Parts: sequence; C-alpha cells; structure tokens
Amino acid sequence: MSNISVRQISIVNPIKAVGKTFTGDYSQSFAYIKEVQALLDALSVKWIPNKVLGIYYDHPAEKKPEDLRSFQGVFTEHDQAILTGTLSILELKGSFLYTKVSGDPTQAISDGYAALFEYIGQHSLQLKSNAGIQIVTFEEGIIQTEIYLEL
Repeated sequence: MSNISVRQISIVNPIKAVGKTFTGDYSQSFAYIKEVQALLDALSVKWIPNKVLGIYYDHPAEKKPEDLRSFQGVFTEHDQAILTGTLSILELKGSFLYTKVSGDPTQAISDGYAALFEYIGQHSLQLKSNAGIQIVTFEEGIIQTEIYLEL
C-alpha cells in the first residue's frame, strides 16, 4: 500500500457523467451500468465505452446489500441535454482527496481506500461526505480506478 500516492486536488472544470441512482447490492454495479447504457442507446446518445463512474453512498458493512445506495453513470461523447426524467447529469467539482490504482478491482479498490483513510488520519482531514466516488477505465487490458473523496 505504501506505493499508492494520495493527494488533495481541486476540480475546477467539472467532470460530468450521465447516470441514475440505484438501490441494491453493489455487486450488481455492472448490471446498473448496462441499464444506463441501454437508456442512452434508446435516446441515441453516444457514450464512451470502457469508462464508468460509480458513487457509493453507504458502507456495505453497515447496511443490507439490498438497501445500499449508489449512482452509476457513464461519460457521453459530447455535452448534450438528456431529455428524460430517468437519467440525470452529475457534475464532480470542488476539493477532493484523490488516488489512482490499477489491477484487480477488488484488491486495488480496497488498497486505494485504505491509503485514502490512512492519509485522512495522518493529516486530520474532515470529509464533506462519506460517499466514495470511483471512475473506472479499462484500456489495453488494464483496469484503472480513480477514487475521489470530497473534502
């Protein structure tokens, strides 16, 4: 874990994703993403393959899997209005604690959060929210996960 770099960043130009809030087991995130992609396909909105966003609002150890809340989204090729009440646009901007990890998501994400919380403890930081924000990209056989915690 010591090789995981953690830093404080400020996002001025918002990172925008289109998606939907879901209630249910986090292990179903892939199915939730597929649902968002299908809704965008029905609207003829092009989305970027192999790049997704997930915001996980609840700690899995504190709630039943069926009660876990998350926002699952994708990135569109162009800024465009999404004319549906089902989907919403989420903008990520402000101050965040940030790390980027690679490899098997189960282990890499766990290591990433451990590094973030170690940093929080060392620097006596206060989070604005307990939500964990993850942007996952799959390119050339490598899974990279960016993790953001809002300060």
